[in-house]
Amino acid sequence: MLAILYIPIGYLPLAINIDSALGLLTDTSHTNGPAMFVVLTDRQSAGRYFVPGNPPLPLANNIENLTKNVTGLLGELGEPLPLDDLAQYSSGLPVGFYPEEGIMLIAAFTYPVELHDSGNNLLATAKWIGIQWDRSGGKLNRLIYGSTAYVMEGAYSIAGNISGIVQLLEPVLSEIAH
Repeated sequence: MLAILYIPIGYLPLAINIDSALGLLTDTSHTNGPAMFVVLTDRQSAGRYFVPGNPPLPLANNIENLTKNVTGLLGELGEPLPLDDLAQYSSGLPVGFYPEEGIMLIAAFTYPVELHDSGNNLLATAKWIGIQWDRSGGKLNRLIYGSTAYVMEGAYSIAGNISGIVQLLEPVLSEIAH
């Protein structure tokens, strides 16, 4: 059963809003990629939630490219990374979560996705991922993941190029900043 959720900016939904859910009945993009995205910036800023069937205007013509870039990264991961800076969230990302630094794109899938390294070795499976970049002190871009709603199971460095994702999200991030 789907429920109607009020999703203030920065909230991580456990279910999809009923308006979006109805769109999923006719839109099959969620079967080939994420069912929803959340873009988050640091605490001083804001976030943006959207589903591929109803993207924000700046992404209207590029949602397929965003999905392709995100799913492409699932096969280009590097070494495991510690989650020390996120240890307080080990039991799950709380309502109103914002990364301490940088920008994070969270993508939730309707099915388990496989995470592979560049040698195609299976690293893990996940139902949601978070891609984080623009971290301070030369910290690597990372992908956090989990198979239970926003409970982190681990993190890997991203060996692939995320410039496509960053470029596609720039208009959305500009919109959030204003």
